Amino acid sequence: MPPKHREVKIQWKEALTNVANLLGYHSVTWGNEATMIEAIANDVLSKLLLTPSKDFENFVGIEDHISNE
Repeated sequence: MPPKHREVKIQWKEALTNVANLLGYHSVTWGNEATMIEAIANDVLSKLLLTPSKDFENFVGIEDHISNE
């Protein structure tokens, strides 16, 4: 395996290990997998809704329209 590929493989392994060690949802504590997936999806959605969009950053006068809603 070329050194570059070996380095990428090591980086991926470290990243996946870090993700696996994060605190959060554990499937063994849920009785129903569908309920767990729904809870995770709702959690992610609520976090996404709290993140302000940058799509309208350069629109002139957009702040007035957004603040009126």
